[in-house]
Amino acid sequence: MSQQTVYLVTGANRGIGLQIVTQLAANPSNTVYGTARNLAGAADLKALASKHSNFKPLEADVVKPETLKKAAAVVANESGHIDVLLANAGVGDSVSQVKDLSKDALSYHWEVNTWGSVSTYQAFRTLLLTSKQKKLVFVSTLLGSVNDYLPIPTTAYGASKASLNYLVRAIASESKEEGLIVLSIHPGLVATDMSAAIDEKVNFAKLGISTITPKESAEGIIAQVEKLTETDQFLDYTGAVHQW
Repeated sequence: MSQQTVYLVTGANRGIGLQIVTQLAANPSNTVYGTARNLAGAADLKALASKHSNFKPLEADVVKPETLKKAAAVVANESGHIDVLLANAGVGDSVSQVKDLSKDALSYHWEVNTWGSVSTYQAFRTLLLTSKQKKLVFVSTLLGSVNDYLPIPTTAYGASKASLNYLVRAIASESKEEGLIVLSIHPGLVATDMSAAIDEKVNFAKLGISTITPKESAEGIIAQVEKLTETDQFLDYTGAVHQW
């Protein structure tokens, strides 16, 4: 069984996720697994795997638990545990005020961002508990904060992440005696395809909100994960504490 630090990152085929696995795989002391819904179309992950033998792409869809279980079986057979599970897969493509919010948009964001994260945790939970580090990290957003509410009309996305944050705290409480270290992290406003689609309607610059690159976000997230020792936290990629 592997003696390296074993990471598993969902939603690794683009944006922040791709940068996280790319940076992690550059360190030969890591064993890195990255998931994508469709490996056939994940050219960047295939290229990364050909460059780094310590990286392995896996096909898994966070809203299809059976695919996550298959991925977990591969990791169990090859590595025996997961030190750091990073639930990164998510969507954010709806801009509307609550008065215009559709049930379909709300349900879609909840299914992927909230249920998908819970399903990921459930599938890999045993492998996490088998490890020494036992770090469970959920990529959330400041837009999901209730106390630090931002008046930006990404209601479906924000509501799904607020729901996720509640569940993150529940997981931290339930698993405290088992030693899981649970973190919700805001990656910053990252210049990705997802944020670009929202920015066309919101214009973050006019709101005084600047973007960062996926590389900068990933560097910050990895830094916070590496020094993580305390459970039940909501931090951003710089280490700043946010209100739930």
